Amino acid sequence: MLTPDQLATFHRDGFVIAQVFDPQDYLPVQREISAHLDARARALHAEGLLKDLHADAPFATRFGLLAAQCDELHGGNDSTEILGDELFALMRHPKMLATVGGLLGSEITLNPIQHLRAKPPAEQGRRMGYYEVPWHQDSGVTTPDADAALVVTAWTPLLGASEEMGCMRLIPGFHRQGHVRHISDPQYGTTIDPALVPADGHVIGACRPGEVVLMGQFTPHCSTPNRSRICRWSLDLRYQATGGPSGRAWHPSTVLQSRRDPASEVRDPAVWRRAWKEAQARPNPGAKHRIG
Repeated sequence: MLTPDQLATFHRDGFVIAQVFDPQDYLPVQREISAHLDARARALHAEGLLKDLHADAPFATRFGLLAAQCDELHGGNDSTEILGDELFALMRHPKMLATVGGLLGSEITLNPIQHLRAKPPAEQGRRMGYYEVPWHQDSGVTTPDADAALVVTAWTPLLGASEEMGCMRLIPGFHRQGHVRHISDPQYGTTIDPALVPADGHVIGACRPGEVVLMGQFTPHCSTPNRSRICRWSLDLRYQATGGPSGRAWHPSTVLQSRRDPASEVRDPAVWRRAWKEAQARPNPGAKHRIG
């Protein structure tokens, strides 16, 4: 669980970096992603869209080697596209729930905004703007009803994230302003109006394997190009106290922990997966990004 000092840092700065996992906790997820990526690569290879499978390349480098050959590899790898058992197991891992429980209490729901992201080396990216994320608040991609209560983003890199790898940058204390004006960026989508971003005071959020960046929905953050030789895989999850608006009402929220009503907890990944497939089959109103 978070220490009193870590809780104080979170509330003062809007974020804290905490050691939550052991590095080996990520291995089942890495194997699941690798299997998904291998299946996609072999299908694209059969279509003649991919020349070299790099089948012997390790998890740390294979995505970049494949994506450098084929634009189709850049999409199709999100958590809600894989919908894997091991991904769900990490989302509801007892270590994660104990950590976010220090901020949210015992009634914890997995917010529907959840992503798996691969950030290849810049020289292999082919779609550079897609991987260079400008300053934004997570509230910028939710409906305003979710502003009233804390939504905790838990961002964790599966292989660590150094400054060279384009790790997250954050602005401490800015969260006290609440949601600020966002504009539409032609490459990224929704970003804070640049006139509102302070020129200094930025913090580099480097993470060792097993560390998690915990932040609220009003904490500005961005990332820079990956100048390393390995892919920066990361899992971006959000948690909230059960019962509050998710900011994405058309997508499924998932109760992960409840002392009041243990029967409401979703423990079976098949239940989570089915809810997502049903939502994906319905007409989608689209991401409600907030402009202005």
